[in-house]
Amino acid sequence: KVVLTALILSNAISSTALSLRKVFIKSNSARHSLSPIADELHGWDSNFGQVFIDNYWQKRPLLVRQAFPNITDVIKLTKASCCVISNHPDVETRIYTKVHGKTEKVYGPFDEDLIDKISNPLMKNWTMLIQEVDRHIPQVADLWQSYFSFIPRWRRDDIMISYSTEGGGIGAHVDNYDVFLLQGSGSREWAIEHSYLTDKEEKMRELRNSDTRLLRDFSCDQRWTMAAGDLLYLPPRIPHRGVTLASHEDCTTISFGFRAPNYKTMLTAFWEEVTGPSYVDPSRLFHSDIDSDGKTAPLFDRSAGLITQSVIESMESKLEKMVSDPLRDSSVFNRWLCKHLTAPLRYSRWTTKPFFIENKINDDKKSEKQDSDFSLCLNDDEEDGDYVDDDDDEEEDFSPLFLQSPYRMATTELFDSAEDVLTKVLAGEFTLRRCEGVRMAYSTQAFYADGEEFPFPGTRDGAVLGSVLCDHNVIDRQLLCTVDEHITSHSRSSAELRFLAGLVRSGYFYPVKIIN
Repeated sequence: KVVLTALILSNAISSTALSLRKVFIKSNSARHSLSPIADELHGWDSNFGQVFIDNYWQKRPLLVRQAFPNITDVIKLTKASCCVISNHPDVETRIYTKVHGKTEKVYGPFDEDLIDKISNPLMKNWTMLIQEVDRHIPQVADLWQSYFSFIPRWRRDDIMISYSTEGGGIGAHVDNYDVFLLQGSGSREWAIEHSYLTDKEEKMRELRNSDTRLLRDFSCDQRWTMAAGDLLYLPPRIPHRGVTLASHEDCTTISFGFRAPNYKTMLTAFWEEVTGPSYVDPSRLFHSDIDSDGKTAPLFDRSAGLITQSVIESMESKLEKMVSDPLRDSSVFNRWLCKHLTAPLRYSRWTTKPFFIENKINDDKKSEKQDSDFSLCLNDDEEDGDYVDDDDDEEEDFSPLFLQSPYRMATTELFDSAEDVLTKVLAGEFTLRRCEGVRMAYSTQAFYADGEEFPFPGTRDGAVLGSVLCDHNVIDRQLLCTVDEHITSHSRSSAELRFLAGLVRSGYFYPVKIIN
């Protein structure tokens, strides 16, 4: 067994009240045009979302002083907890160190020598990045809704946490996505250039002999020293650099990354979809494609190297039809787009399974807790807050890292079926929580999760059901009953209930116990 030290979350997200502060805009007026020059505000009003979208989203950088001053009460991260979490193979981590002015990168899981090296309090100039923390820790996943509910869910990529010592940082670089950099602890200097780099410009300025895409000749046009609770928003393609400053505590930064899909990538993906294995090409180069167009010499008198105008026009017409027909068919494009926007950008090595449903094959283990699933479940008997992982190399399934909070926890009860889970949810004994990291969206016809399509039952508009599933991290009896009047604790046969049972059976939701 591998003993894991958990992230210490002192207060549940739901109990954290954001301070409502008046926003002071230092610029003379709101700017709607594209600009790489940052504005600076103080305080993040809960009603500021629309102002931000109108004036800053993908337009210009923004620094917000004390946007979320209570962040230190929400999440506390230690060096030890970062090291142990990074050792699981499904957690994507990297360590950057500076050696003789050069940045070196190592991917996790890390060997003991490197862990011992960075554990030395005198070791400086290193940074650890932990990707997709929201997929592993429920309370971190809740930060999306607490802080950025005004941005559509399908835009969300991941929440990354960095832990660094004095002098630590990756180096100057650009990102292809929108990012909010929230200072969690310690202090860090952030600097930006007043420019938007194109791909070509980035390649021209790439640092040579580096395994990370870093920029040389970085120009520091604006810089700030950020303290806990400060927030910096950067649109895509703005060069930036962060360096950890000396402080009485090490530096943590919580990065909220939002997808910024470009149309070139989408066009390529859509073309692959419409010409994939299921596509049947109705035609090849028929006789009409090479026959005489009636205006030139007979076929046997032509040059063998001539591509006639009739061939060009014929092929152009066919290719245009191949591209335009799927786009004109709204049902084809709509379904593809919803699947594309919810498809995960990273794939875990394990597939999520409903760890709470009894495995009928192993009836003799009916009363045993399924410890073979990797999970972080707080054990009340462990006073030091350590976590236990039964590491079974032959286990291919993976369940998220569940962490108990004062308000709810993943249940250790085993259920006979997904229908049994829903029956107890409808009876008020449990609530359903969406599985961390699953990307969900819906149209009026179908529900989408991680790129998979689930048509809504019947012919009714699925907006109500889709809203319940996608707009709430936790679904209780009251929310379920708003879906349809036939869903009650006494009915297990409605089409909606069977639909929900299928999602639970697939592992997209899991039952949680209300404690407080």
